[in-house]
Amino acid sequence: MNPCDIEFHDHDDAADVPIEAVVAGTLCLMSCSMQSGSTLYMKKIVDNLDVLASCSSLSCEMRRVCRRLASHWQSAMDSGAATPPPVNSISRLH
Repeated sequence: MNPCDIEFHDHDDAADVPIEAVVAGTLCLMSCSMQSGSTLYMKKIVDNLDVLASCSSLSCEMRRVCRRLASHWQSAMDSGAATPPPVNSISRLH
């Protein structure tokens, strides 16, 4: 089993999910969150980004971006914002 495969236990029939599915799901959740303005997505986004940030099969740069994005979304969640504020410069993420 790939070390980045994770098990989700949100359903009775939890399945192993490859890391690519976590990336795709996280991007989808980010899009849904931005479009809906709902905070319901934010905890799962942060959790997924934390998983990605600790995945040794991803490049160091990708893990760094995921860590910073997790922090950015966590700050928004802690402040009660429906969506995170825009990042002024992409260089702040890596």
